This record gives sequence, C-alpha cells and structure tokens, in this order.
Amino acid sequence: MECPHDAQLFDTDSNSTQAILRKLAHFQRWYQPIHGYVCVLICVFGIFTNFVHVAVLSRPNMRNSAVNCILTAVAVCDIGTMASYLIYIIHFVLRRNNLCTPTFTYSWLQFLLWHVVLSITLHTTSLWLAVAMAFIRRMTLRVTALNRYSGTFEEIIENNFQSMATTGLCMETMLHNIRPRFPIVHPKHISS
Repeated sequence: MECPHDAQLFDTDSNSTQAILRKLAHFQRWYQPIHGYVCVLICVFGIFTNFVHVAVLSRPNMRNSAVNCILTAVAVCDIGTMASYLIYIIHFVLRRNNLCTPTFTYSWLQFLLWHVVLSITLHTTSLWLAVAMAFIRRMTLRVTALNRYSGTFEEIIENNFQSMATTGLCMETMLHNIRPRFPIVHPKHISS
C-alpha cells in the first residue's frame, strides 16, 4: 500500500527497476507450483535432523554441558515449529484445490490460530535460547580471562533475572490474546 506522503523506495519508471520486477514475477511463476513440495522436503529433513540432535545431545555424557542442554531445547523448539508448519503447508497449500475436503472449516481455522501462536512462541524461545548461549559464552570467556569465578550474589541475581525475563517474554507471546476481526461462528450455531 502506498501512502501519498511516504518516501519513494525505488523509481518505478526506471528500466532497471522494471527489469528486476519482471525477473521477480518470472521467478514467482516458476517457483509457486513447487513451493509446497520444497517446504515439505525441508520440514521432513529438518524434523529428522533435529531428532538426531536431540538423540545425540541428550545422552548422559553430553548433558553435562549447559550449551548442549540449550541446543537440545532449540532442537525441540525447531521440531515443534516444523511439525506445525508441515501440517499447515500440506493442508492450506498442497490440498488447497481439493474439492472433496473444505479448506477453511472451523476446526482448521482453530488449528491455524494455534499454528500462528505456537510457531511464534517456539521461534521466540529459540531466539532467546541463542541469547542464553551468548551469555554463557560471555561468562566462560570472562572466567577464562580472570581465571576465577566466585559466583557473587550480584551475578547470581543477574543470572536468575535473565532466566526469569527470558521465560516471561516467551510466555507473553503464548498467552497473548488474539482477537479476530470478525466473529467466528461455530458450525453448530448456524441455523439453516
């Protein structure tokens, strides 16, 4: 959507801009029919490899490292994200034109709502876990540089606060109240 007072991002009258837009339109026409199948392959591969990560990183001798525990949690989050997206892509993209099964039933719209919330929550959790790994790396480098770690009261409070803040930010996304623009009527309440 273009607003009258917004700055112009690029010159639509330019020959190079029009050539790029034509190439993008050509790529879109080529890629759109195979997009769903590519996504299914990526999701299946990602789910399988993340299961391998969980299997390897959850062995007793690997659980001694905090980073390995965080990487295991990231893999579990990625499995959930990709599994939800796999169901979404199969139903809403690949089976979209199937006339025997209606695409937008009440149940599938409920799934779509949960898919949105779940994928955002799991992806946010993965990002905050990456922040936690960066903090662990910082503390490890600091300990190595100073050759000591006393675990002062302030550092313990800081670590606990960061953990609680990370959990709180992730839970806020999960508990966020999403209001539909139009009322959703359950099929049982529709009178003929």
